[in-house]
Amino acid sequence: MKFKQSIPGTNRPATEPGSPFPQWLHARAVPYCLYLLIAALFWLPYSRQVNADGISYLSIAAEYAGGHWRTAVNTYWSPLFSWLVALGMAAGVPGALFARLLLIMSGLLGLRALRRLLTVLNLQGNVAAMTMITAVPMFCYFAFHDVTPDVLVVALLLAYLGLTCAPEASAPQWLCAGILGGLLYFAKAYCFPFVIAHLLVTTVIRVFAAPDSAARKRQVAGGVLAIATVILVSAPWLVLISMKAGRLTLSTAGAYNFKLALIGKSGHPMLSQGLFAPPNPYAVSIWEEPDTMPLHTPAASLSARASAVIRNLADFTRYELWTSVFFPLIVALFAYSVVKRWRAGTKDAAAACLLAMYVLYPAAYFLTFVEHRYIWIEDVLTLVMAAYLFDCFRREQPRRPRRVAWLAFVTALSFCWAPLFVLFKHRTDLRPVSDLVPVLRLLHLHGNVASNGRWDDSQYLAYELRLRYYGMPSDDTGQLTRENVRYVFAWRDQERHRPRSEGRELFRSGVLDVYAIAAK
Repeated sequence: MKFKQSIPGTNRPATEPGSPFPQWLHARAVPYCLYLLIAALFWLPYSRQVNADGISYLSIAAEYAGGHWRTAVNTYWSPLFSWLVALGMAAGVPGALFARLLLIMSGLLGLRALRRLLTVLNLQGNVAAMTMITAVPMFCYFAFHDVTPDVLVVALLLAYLGLTCAPEASAPQWLCAGILGGLLYFAKAYCFPFVIAHLLVTTVIRVFAAPDSAARKRQVAGGVLAIATVILVSAPWLVLISMKAGRLTLSTAGAYNFKLALIGKSGHPMLSQGLFAPPNPYAVSIWEEPDTMPLHTPAASLSARASAVIRNLADFTRYELWTSVFFPLIVALFAYSVVKRWRAGTKDAAAACLLAMYVLYPAAYFLTFVEHRYIWIEDVLTLVMAAYLFDCFRREQPRRPRRVAWLAFVTALSFCWAPLFVLFKHRTDLRPVSDLVPVLRLLHLHGNVASNGRWDDSQYLAYELRLRYYGMPSDDTGQLTRENVRYVFAWRDQERHRPRSEGRELFRSGVLDVYAIAAK
């Protein structure tokens, strides 16, 4: 493919004759309405689903809403999502319900930020319409996948990128980019070093793309302003958690995961080292402060780290191929087009900044773990890159609009089918467990509880029943007595400790038995 030197979207005719797509698809409200319609369809099956990380965020939010500020300040989990959920809790809305509504709204904001980014890249007409429609299933999947702030992070990253990619970015735009960078740190601590690195690279790109020395000075000043703003906005929280941790830290999550990478996700201490008391009187489980658990890891050899990086690169590739089978071709052609234009003198700074984000964002995850939700922004950026390339292709094939349109349609399908398939497939995953909650509430359980397995499901029941979950006991059954555990969830499909000889059966079902432990 030969890339002409014009910027995508320029000299676009008012209409695009020969397009097979109806004109109503161009209405700006269509993607948002379609998103809300799909969200309404999946609301009922997903409204009760809460994952282990989500329970920690909800537990922390409840501490903020209840005025327990000292315990609510957490060095592991970033605060923004819990702050927002706490506002709903303070207004009397159930935490899990408000969290899901917040995620849906974050997806809506993400779509709006994506539209803004497409405008900044000068992608309009059929290309923009198709991109927005294609993004709808992706953002629905983000909003319903888990109760975590990752979809909020995607929305903030797109808004931030829309500002840093803007042509001739002004001082107010740099300032807003810095504020968004600070909010990104509050949403996910990982974003702080990324934003600083990306702002530095963005400033360098803009300096080289500037037409004269005056413009270069303005770009340097804008970059410095943005970086200073990020630091100033982030500083209060950084100081607060550093005081709690007793050392300077952005977050304790990075250090914990860096160690855990040597032994794998199955090496979490609560899965093998017996019972752990929740870290404070208001916490559901030890997972509210995972970094307080003893993590025994082997010596960090170079080969072990290299193996972890290779594993994470393989996971990254697998996730991106799941997003679209065309992802290697899209990224390679986009990088080629940016470099070719730059060498030819057409310095498209916006596209270069987008490529810089795609390369920089997942870099540190390769040293720890790569989960799909960590790199959702890569999925959206791949979609934007595809839109950019199809705009180039459209201009190079002006007499074949239908061929270009149908090729774009096939590519769009590669992005759409997997999110919708997964949403439909997993809509009832938690139902066998969540259906137990109304029945177990009739038992009026209170106090400490352990389980014989299924850590995530047991913590979910503990959260719904307002119990304190201590985890899974080791072979030493005396742990239950020492930790004053009153109940045990005995899952029928688990072979671990089942306290039949020392516990009184309170509840029996085909999924779960509940035992009361006699005090000694």
